[in-house]
Amino acid sequence: MPKVKISEECIGCRACETFKATDDTNLFEVKDDGFSHFTGKYCDEVKDSVQDAIDGCPVSAISVDEA
Repeated sequence: MPKVKISEECIGCRACETFKATDDTNLFEVKDDGFSHFTGKYCDEVKDSVQDAIDGCPVSAISVDEA
């Protein structure tokens, strides 16, 4: 099953927090450690929003591991 990964390149800018699941729940959250965390469940319904977050990340810290 694919897994959303956030690399150490994350700068905690919160850009990814603007992309939500179709039911308006958060998919990403910048936590106290200063890094973004994927808080959703990766499935077909959120695939487009995750891709938007990948495309919108200013430091390319978000990826999907298809393995």
